Amino acid sequence: MASLIQNINIGWYGECAECADIELYDADGNLKKMFSNLVLILQVSNNGYKYSSWTMQRHNKQSAVWSSLSENVKKSLQFDTFVRNGQIITKLVCGTPYVIEIEESSTLELPGFTMSDSNSKNSRVIECFECPKFAPCICE
Repeated sequence: MASLIQNINIGWYGECAECADIELYDADGNLKKMFSNLVLILQVSNNGYKYSSWTMQRHNKQSAVWSSLSENVKKSLQFDTFVRNGQIITKLVCGTPYVIEIEESSTLELPGFTMSDSNSKNSRVIECFECPKFAPCICE
């Protein structure tokens, strides 16, 4: 488990052994408590021309809009879908690198996340001794 303590954290989600994606939201559409201090998550697209993101600002905006809707309108919508609307990232996917920004002076305990920075022993974000079983890993 990684303890993210820096404001901006760069790393890789997914360990070499078994891995399961981590949803940011509960089934009812609420942000999981463990992610309450998130500010931003970025993921560079496969082709490198753009990035996907999740932001607390967007989350808070959608939650505020939901609160202002009339009960009749809310009945025709689903809260979980409405709050996630606009967020490209709704879960951390195995085998994927991320930039994760958290609130200053806070900590995020994130199982399966491996930090990477200029002080790493090598340029890889994770070192495996056996080929991982999840995509998009490529073993030589």
